[in-house]
Amino acid sequence: MRDAQPLPAAFWASLAAAAQQLGVERSAAWCHRREAETRDGVIRADLTLRLPSDGGGRR
Repeated sequence: MRDAQPLPAAFWASLAAAAQQLGVERSAAWCHRREAETRDGVIRADLTLRLPSDGGGRR
């Protein structure tokens, strides 16, 4: 799904408004964050913990 185009910010704003009307505030907040990410951009990273025996760090 990495090749999929992001949904427009207006979609997330509409979804947030619907969530607010339904009283689902956590979902509305999540949709507002997605709206901002779509509008302003975002950097995503996949993090992986590695064992020290596999080259990972130690505490």
